[in-house]
Amino acid sequence: MQLSKIIERVIALAEQARNEADGGARSRIREEMRAFLEDKRAADAYMLITVMYLGRGDFGTAGMMDSYQDMSDTFSTPQRAVRQMLEKSNLHEYLRAGLEKLSRAGIEVDTLLTSHVDTP
Repeated sequence: MQLSKIIERVIALAEQARNEADGGARSRIREEMRAFLEDKRAADAYMLITVMYLGRGDFGTAGMMDSYQDMSDTFSTPQRAVRQMLEKSNLHEYLRAGLEKLSRAGIEVDTLLTSHVDTP
């Protein structure tokens, strides 16, 4: 699955969870998001959290690929990266902002893992 499609799905689920008033329904949505993310490749999880932190403003696009490596080193397993993302109530906003920053820099999100890095 293309990274852009993964990000679109996570944005939709995160937004849905954020807007859900019923705690039980919100938990089910978050569990669906967790299962969806944990079913993806490790490289996808690490790039997704990298895009999240890019959107949050932790670094710029120029240092993004070093940050991608930092994410895989810091979280050591995709499951840890997923847990970290799920803790962010503004996940959907961070991902949207990250996509916007990539677009402004002329970086196609779906080429990140194929043309810019060796995937873990």
